Amino acid sequence: MPDQDVRHCAGVKANGAPCGCEPSLLIVDDETPDTWWCFNHHPAYEEARDAARSKGGFRKAAKFQRFRFLDKAELIELRTPADAQRQAAAVFAAVATGRLSSAAGSVALRALDAFTKACEQTELLTRLDELERQVARTVNITKGGAR
Repeated sequence: MPDQDVRHCAGVKANGAPCGCEPSLLIVDDETPDTWWCFNHHPAYEEARDAARSKGGFRKAAKFQRFRFLDKAELIELRTPADAQRQAAAVFAAVATGRLSSAAGSVALRALDAFTKACEQTELLTRLDELERQVARTVNITKGGAR
C-alpha cells in the first residue's frame, strides 16, 4: 500500500487549530523545503492575498473611488500651455495609480485641453494683429507716407 501524503500546512487558523488545507493545494516553502503552506498562510503570498481581497471588494472600493479628487496642493497655476502639459501628466499619473477617479481625471483633462486651445488662440490673435499692423505700415510707406 502506498504511503499516505503526510504534507500539511504549517499555518494555524485564527482559533489556534491547525490548517486543514488539502495536501494537493499546498505550496513548498523555498527557504525551508520541508515546510508546506496553503495560499492563505504562505508568507511569500501576502501581496497576492491582499490583491485577491481587494478584488473581492472592488465594487465597494470603486463606489468610493468615484469621488476621489486631487488636493489643492497638487494643482499648479496655469499660465502657459507647458503648465497645462505638466498638470495633464500629473492627472494621468493620479488616474493610473488610482488616487484620482477616472471621471474626475477626464473632466480635468478636458479643462486642460480647453485652456491649451485658448492659449493657442490668444497667441494666434496676437500674431495676426502684429502682422496686420506691419501690413498697414508697409501699405502706408508704399503709398507715400502717412495720412
